[in-house]
Amino acid sequence: MKGGRLVRVLLVCAAVTLLGGQLAAGAASRPEAAAVDPTNGAGDAIQRFGSCLAAGSTGDLLLVLDTSASLQTTDPDADRVTAAKYMVEKLADYVARGEDLHLRVAVAGFASSFAPKLDWTQLDSTSVGSIESAIESFESQDTGFETDYWNAVTGARRYLADEAGDHADCQAWVWFSDGMFDLDKRDTDGERASYGLTKPYDPTVELESDAAADKVQAAGQKDLCRPGGVADALRFQGVTTLAVGLGDSDTFGLMEGVANGSGSCGTRSAAHLGDFLLAQEVDSLLFAFDKFADPANPPVQTQKPVCNGAVCSQGAHVFFLDDTISKVRILGGASIDGYDAILVDPAGGRTTLKPGQDVPRGTGVELSGTWESPRTFDLEIAKTGEVWSGKWQLVFVADGAPAGALGSTNIRLFGDVQPAWVNPQESLSVGESHQLEFRLENAAGTPIPEVLGSASLEAELRPQGGEVVELPTLDEGNLASPQSVDLTGVSSGPAVLVLTLSVTTKGDPGTTLQPEVREYRLKLAPPASYPTLPTSVDFGAGDDTKPVTVTLPLGGEPGCVWLTGSEVASLPQGVSKASVTSTSSEADPATGSVPVTISVDAVGNGLVGGSLTFATTPKGCSGQQVPVTVKYRYELRRPRDTTVFLGLLIAIVVAGVLLPVGMLYLMKWRTATVPGSSLAVASARGPVSSADSFLASVTLGHQDTRVLPLEGADRRSIVVTPWVTLRTKVGLGLTEPGFATVDPGPAVTSSGGRKLPLAVQDRWVAALDPSNPHHGDVEFVFVLSPTASKLPELLADARNRGPELVGRLRESLGSPPSAPPGGDEVDAWGATPGGPLPPQPTGSPPGAPGGYDQW
Repeated sequence: MKGGRLVRVLLVCAAVTLLGGQLAAGAASRPEAAAVDPTNGAGDAIQRFGSCLAAGSTGDLLLVLDTSASLQTTDPDADRVTAAKYMVEKLADYVARGEDLHLRVAVAGFASSFAPKLDWTQLDSTSVGSIESAIESFESQDTGFETDYWNAVTGARRYLADEAGDHADCQAWVWFSDGMFDLDKRDTDGERASYGLTKPYDPTVELESDAAADKVQAAGQKDLCRPGGVADALRFQGVTTLAVGLGDSDTFGLMEGVANGSGSCGTRSAAHLGDFLLAQEVDSLLFAFDKFADPANPPVQTQKPVCNGAVCSQGAHVFFLDDTISKVRILGGASIDGYDAILVDPAGGRTTLKPGQDVPRGTGVELSGTWESPRTFDLEIAKTGEVWSGKWQLVFVADGAPAGALGSTNIRLFGDVQPAWVNPQESLSVGESHQLEFRLENAAGTPIPEVLGSASLEAELRPQGGEVVELPTLDEGNLASPQSVDLTGVSSGPAVLVLTLSVTTKGDPGTTLQPEVREYRLKLAPPASYPTLPTSVDFGAGDDTKPVTVTLPLGGEPGCVWLTGSEVASLPQGVSKASVTSTSSEADPATGSVPVTISVDAVGNGLVGGSLTFATTPKGCSGQQVPVTVKYRYELRRPRDTTVFLGLLIAIVVAGVLLPVGMLYLMKWRTATVPGSSLAVASARGPVSSADSFLASVTLGHQDTRVLPLEGADRRSIVVTPWVTLRTKVGLGLTEPGFATVDPGPAVTSSGGRKLPLAVQDRWVAALDPSNPHHGDVEFVFVLSPTASKLPELLADARNRGPELVGRLRESLGSPPSAPPGGDEVDAWGATPGGPLPPQPTGSPPGAPGGYDQW
């Protein structure tokens, strides 16, 4: 962000400062700043994600942080880093509390583009440190060019889709930004080389003027929110979005719309899928990120005045506890310095918390906590049996408290009561009615006959295809009554049974707890005599309009299947039509498998997604037709436009020779680096002959990879293993691209030679033992993109082609020299077996015509 746009941002910040005192630099200079707006971001998206985790699914959480240069003004102290680390710490506590909670976390940044920082990491007590280290690296990342929302959302969606697997409906991302969607013109050759002249959402316009930047920016905003656009694609994937804006509310209309659909952003419902939170400094960031810190237990958010000099009723944050509550966690803070937070128990006992001081011992309860900032504390109250049931209050008090000073709390009451489906089933048959029975139970699964207070239970069945099936609401008087659910006319396929329990604790008036949500994933199965289809179909990725055909295998009992219809939910910009067809029909149904073909009328950048409806009948193709809904996806990417490069080349030739050519070579040298923010690396070492390889019995998975960071490293010389170093070179010809070579010893790559493209990701290298290249072990190194999704494919390729390529490489070395009289055997490199590697020859080894450099 620069030039006129930076001026506009500074004017916005100045206006905010004048109106509310929210962004002044020092704590003492902003006595009336509110910690957080508790009504902001109301919704159940976070709890939906938490209930998905509680149901036993593996969850993915992607944290995406803005790195634009405007952060130097809006977040000079890297408060976003403090808040994000706090969220990860609390999430780790949340995961540790459950026996079957599995959450993976990844970290990325964005400015002009989406840039992964930390690949998917299982969150637990041992990994918190590495995740926090990745987040801490963003403290100095505040020089980014632009604030490109389109690339942030599209990059996050694709990154999540690559990992979706069978838990696509249990993914979420936290998106932080300090400003609006903002593009800039390219003023210098360096900016043109680093950021390109075009954007994928409007490749016809080059960003060489403010007017061009404004036009492309408008195209990106339109593509985010148009029907079937980027926001709709994100919702089609079922991804939960928590967007956090740092600054003035007028700046974030587009970001909020992408998150929750406000402002008519997209046509696909964002219900249960998106929240937007507004923050204005470190304390409000802590409150915003805290909302995601315990997904299954979203807080009750409250703001009350700070009392002047003594406890006052109008400033009391009140909550009622009874024996169904086992613990309370409070994130609290005030908009001024120098306050006391006074906790009043049901017996009238008082405990005072003072900023920066240790949390004192409680009276009749166990207290623990920390100060997360000079104004914000995290407090936990645990039941000990002495003082518990009744009315509790937390009051913020300050001598001479100014008018408008506010105290804020996020209060979580942890009740030991949850809804349960008695005798849950993995599948229910469609076309029939089923009796379902529910009950209340504690965390150990022991039934609870009644609650102390009042309770109501809502149940609904959400099929992947079709309308939600709602069951009657139950109260504490008829919770155990069996309920009938009619699945006549409901499409078979995946479904979720969602139970929502609302409890009000005993008291006058009592405290209404956040609803307790529990999900059960099941399959709506066709009748027993019917065939079954996969739950989804992936057409892969494409960059042209050629039709793509995949074959869906049929399971279950023999029967007949044919495609009856399709619905498109998401289309990239520029693609007006996508159709899915099949050779199957009612007159000629499929019996063993169903071929389906997708066709598009143009190429764009984004997701083609929707659903297919099939009819199924039993063997003999007679009987009642049962519909089956299957989701599909096809990722489109527009091919790179070479027009700009050819135009530049012609201009260079016309303008002259020496200076332009020199500038070109300088640019080639600058760009002759390995791209990306990190590499994933896996390796294995063992014997290889011309006909056999140890890889035949080796299995490698994502857990066997390690992350090799590139940011801040020398991208021209990357030490991958002791035997493999990748060094980049500049192509000698004007149009010859740069490349990477493998040093120091003899090696061959999956490209068939010694060279690799600069984009070394998703390639393999076979390196010979430097001390015994003819007969020693061979190390296979798999250099991968951060997601490591190509590892199985590369491993299979290395098994098939590795022995032949290694054999040819060894032949090029010539015969090993005989051992000197009375001495150790010396190999072709002049090294004794197991000894150190001698200086490498610059030409060919003896007896090796052409040498290994030909590789």
